[in-house]
Amino acid sequence: MSTKQAAATPTVTASTKNTWTFNPAQLATWEEARDLVIRVEAFRQATGVRMAGGVAPETKNPETAGIYVPSWVGGPDGFPEPNDAANNKYWLHYRFANGRAGVNVGLILDLLRRYGGNERYVFYTVNSNDLS
Repeated sequence: MSTKQAAATPTVTASTKNTWTFNPAQLATWEEARDLVIRVEAFRQATGVRMAGGVAPETKNPETAGIYVPSWVGGPDGFPEPNDAANNKYWLHYRFANGRAGVNVGLILDLLRRYGGNERYVFYTVNSNDLS
């Protein structure tokens, strides 16, 4: 493989430069995802905000699991699923009890960071935008 060909080979990890833009904030660890489920449930209990009935339970079945990695289509060039495996971060999503799926865990965590951990603001926003 020539140097020119190697340079054209895309990669979409958070830790390297890539040909296509990808927001690394979309990545989260399984531990972060599980911890956030606990926070969402505590918020639901304290406020009465339904949040689609909460995150569905974890199962080994990706079709029903509350935390899962959705199937990835890498576009016409077939670039790989986004991840930062060196830091155990993956493109994790939530499925809620009402069946709503595809809610990106990393982006919720990013909102919490950007809004100083303000769960009320972030969870109400997620509830309004993603779960209704």
